[in-house]
Amino acid sequence: MLLLGVIVLHLGLNVAGLWSWQCPLPTTIGIDCPGCGLTRSVISLLHGRIWVSLSEHLFGGVAVCFGLLLVINVLLPERIRMRYIATVKKWELSSGFMQIVLGLWLVYWLFRLVQHAY
Repeated sequence: MLLLGVIVLHLGLNVAGLWSWQCPLPTTIGIDCPGCGLTRSVISLLHGRIWVSLSEHLFGGVAVCFGLLLVINVLLPERIRMRYIATVKKWELSSGFMQIVLGLWLVYWLFRLVQHAY
């Protein structure tokens, strides 16, 4: 619930054009983090600008999908939520989905780092 609140707060501040916390990686070590551009990508996607979203961060759509699943989970009644969590956990453990997504995200980040270097 706290994670959802932080995400909503961050997106809300950015949509409103107000200051929000900044990523420390570019300011401290000078490289983009794996999530750089993700907030802009999600906001663009929520405004229906799909191509802009994809150009800002390829995983914006993935973040929106995970966010929707998180919201659904929070809104479900307790009994159904526990079954939902157990089902998702079983599926994640058997499919390796999260490892695949995180691996692709890492490859995408490394590609962006190399692309920005040249």
